[in-house]
Amino acid sequence: MEDLHIQSIRFKAAGIQGIEKAKSTLVVDMDKKQILAGPDDSVSVVALPEGEKSQLVAEAQARVLTLKLSHNGRKHRMLSLDPVFTDGDHVEHKLTEGYDWSKEVHLYKSQEKYDNSFFYYTLDKHYPQPLTFHIHGYDRKISDPQGLIVPVE
Repeated sequence: MEDLHIQSIRFKAAGIQGIEKAKSTLVVDMDKKQILAGPDDSVSVVALPEGEKSQLVAEAQARVLTLKLSHNGRKHRMLSLDPVFTDGDHVEHKLTEGYDWSKEVHLYKSQEKYDNSFFYYTLDKHYPQPLTFHIHGYDRKISDPQGLIVPVE
């Protein structure tokens, strides 16, 4: 280091992958098929394709929350919801256990040609709307240029 006359090293980052605490909930009205609050506009509620419900849930009164996540030019996207949610009466419930391979009880299906990913969450019945979920994971880029200068001794 002395021979090169380096006095400091500078580290830079353009941002991080994550979600702001204020946007870490997803509020969904399943009856109206609307997102009332969420991290951004790339998450939306869509209708479950005909015939898919019978493949996902066996009980007639069960419901499926189908979320579409737009890739917006990015190759892969990720969305993970806490399995405990709050209904419109502020009562907590748990997503229906339906898939042995998934602790978060969702089936992920990506359609790269359409640049979207779909996430299916099963609920055992109809609940008072809207439903509020805490978001565990979301790969949104938060731009916040930062730098750190470290002196070299």
